[in-house]
Amino acid sequence: AQDPPGGESSARASDVAGAPPRVEPPPALVPVGPSDADQVQTLIAQWARAYAARDARGVDAVMPGAEATYARQFSGLRSASTTLAGCQTSIDGTRATATCTEQFAFELTVGGSNRGTRQRRFVLEKRDGEWRITSTSIGQ
Repeated sequence: AQDPPGGESSARASDVAGAPPRVEPPPALVPVGPSDADQVQTLIAQWARAYAARDARGVDAVMPGAEATYARQFSGLRSASTTLAGCQTSIDGTRATATCTEQFAFELTVGGSNRGTRQRRFVLEKRDGEWRITSTSIGQ
């Protein structure tokens, strides 16, 4: 074969007999993090651990602005426990709600105790890519 006028060759290296075939690099892998639902469940579990430990700062870590309120609440408790199960989560963009069955028990510092099962509802919001609990409420 002759080169076309101007001395440029139209043959590529992969077209030349004996040259290895051209191999495209694989597409870059995009790291996949936890889903929104997983992140919401993780926050709720962190809240429950902090609540059971009577750790107002731990609650504040997942529910910013709540430290003072929970510190007052925890100061009246000698012990507390909470277990959340069967959480039903609904996510709509940057807002989420979760309703869980809560088994709880607490003992007050000045006598009295309570235990039982109730529904606890969490409202969450995603800001700057991070989920945070904005409120909780208790049902029967």
